[in-house]
Amino acid sequence: MSAPSEARSERDDPESASRHSKTRPWQESNLTINILAITVGVTSALGAVLFIHVMRLTQHFFFDVLHPATIPFLGVTAIVLIPTLGGLLVAPITTYFAPETKGHGVPELMLAIRTKKGRLRPRAALMKLLASAITLTSGGSAGREGPIVLIGGGIGSTFSRIFNLTPGRTRRIIACGCAAAIAVVFNAPVAGSIFAIEIIIGDFAVRSFASVILSAVAGSVVGWYFLGSSPSFAIPAYGVVNPTEFGLFLALGVLAAGVALAFTYLLYKTDDLFEHGIRIPPILKPALGGLLVGIIAIWTPQVMGVGYDYINQVLTNDYAVWLLLMLIVLKMLATSFTLGSGASGGIMSPSLFMGAMLGTGFGTIAQRYLGTSIAHPGAYGLVGMAAVFGAAAQAPFTSIMLIFEMTRDYNLIVPVMFGVVIATVIYNHFRKTTIYTRKLIKRGVHYRFAHEVNVLEEIQVGEIMNKVVDSISEDTPYDKAYHAVFSSHHNGFPVVDREGLLVGIITEGDFGRHIITDTKRGHEVKLKEIMCTHVKSVYPDMSVWEVLKMFDTLKLGRFPVVSRDNPRKIIGIVTRSDIVHAYPEALKRHEIEFEI
Repeated sequence: MSAPSEARSERDDPESASRHSKTRPWQESNLTINILAITVGVTSALGAVLFIHVMRLTQHFFFDVLHPATIPFLGVTAIVLIPTLGGLLVAPITTYFAPETKGHGVPELMLAIRTKKGRLRPRAALMKLLASAITLTSGGSAGREGPIVLIGGGIGSTFSRIFNLTPGRTRRIIACGCAAAIAVVFNAPVAGSIFAIEIIIGDFAVRSFASVILSAVAGSVVGWYFLGSSPSFAIPAYGVVNPTEFGLFLALGVLAAGVALAFTYLLYKTDDLFEHGIRIPPILKPALGGLLVGIIAIWTPQVMGVGYDYINQVLTNDYAVWLLLMLIVLKMLATSFTLGSGASGGIMSPSLFMGAMLGTGFGTIAQRYLGTSIAHPGAYGLVGMAAVFGAAAQAPFTSIMLIFEMTRDYNLIVPVMFGVVIATVIYNHFRKTTIYTRKLIKRGVHYRFAHEVNVLEEIQVGEIMNKVVDSISEDTPYDKAYHAVFSSHHNGFPVVDREGLLVGIITEGDFGRHIITDTKRGHEVKLKEIMCTHVKSVYPDMSVWEVLKMFDTLKLGRFPVVSRDNPRKIIGIVTRSDIVHAYPEALKRHEIEFEI
């Protein structure tokens, strides 16, 4: 039996406490944080500019050099080669060098904020830049907001570490990097600011909003210098022709919610399929995803890449309704194949693409049957864009401002607001998670904002458990085990085999059910003959709140903590008293992290 440990320093979070205690007065100043926000904004903007230039270089390689060279040999099927090769090039990055760059970026940043106090490896930002540039310009169907958010957030995280900021200020500076990067890539400083506040940190307090806006402004100035200030979409000024059209916008909002729900479902079903259902080496999965996208692109090349050029054409010209509606389904499939297979990109641009196809197709049908007394189908396309993304991300403010800044057209702001709210409310009725947070839920992480936090959900079992475990071997004689249990201050012990792996648990109650008074037999009977083999255990990454509910439900006093990789490998013990002692620390951390 191992010796008990009196030291319980594991209960505390010394790193967080020491970081907070070492924070110097000048670091507490909001003026200092705002100056740092501007610095992060400029740096993130430069990272965004670099991302755009890398995309131009890789685009030139794939479609100006490689594609023309392969057409004489492969004909129309040459288009299949490009995204397949892109998947092969991306795979080593997302599989080995920086696995956090896999997928659509925003959930990975939210996960770092939620579980790692905002710490991101500097390598992650650089690898995300490269992986996403290859994915998007080789024809992978994804968006730019995912990579750019991780790049900006990674820069903010690096500055936070350099200046030894508290978790709350780290969140703020990460949001600043995200806002500036989005402001550059989409030429939308207001939408970038709201995206960072609404989706990343959920804190509309003045101190946070001021820093984020300063960063977005600084980033926009840098972006204008290098990339210009033209809007993303050059379209005529559309407006509402007839007030009765709001009935049509209502119907469009309902349809947009349906598209957003279907997209979220298909994206994560495809992710599960590639992760668990397709039995090939992980390094080949992005290539398979690229191959499937390439096959779709033989007939509909519009689904490849970000798709903004085609969106602009659809919003300003007439297209067959059947083609627009078909592209919704094919874009949904292509994006799911790209991101589900492990390539790198975002979901905003695909959402905007599907919304544009839906809205323009809907507007074309309405115009055909109602005549010219309604707005141009492109107006419905803009409403559809905002509604699909706003519903999927549950970010109505971001989507409304994004469409306004990408078009510089204020005439449609009211129908856009109306359509977005309808779609968001309906989506929320059927699904409580967003397209971003669903990935966190799959990993057992519940992302909450400052006003939603249950403080015990902010502490993980691994932080409060006793890492020195008092255990008994399964071969221990009955009499020695009896003496060990009843002479200790514990009412039970984990039982391990010769390799130290968990095989059962023994409690005072087990001895009460197996009373042996004969001395000889007490020495012959081994513990494995009377122990309980049905062990309830917990994992170190579970929240203390989850374990507290298990204590209440199962009426137990302690749980072995085991590794997720090997559920028989015991790494600690957690008791009710550990949670009692953890509560003040949870309150303290909450105050530090959210600056209450």
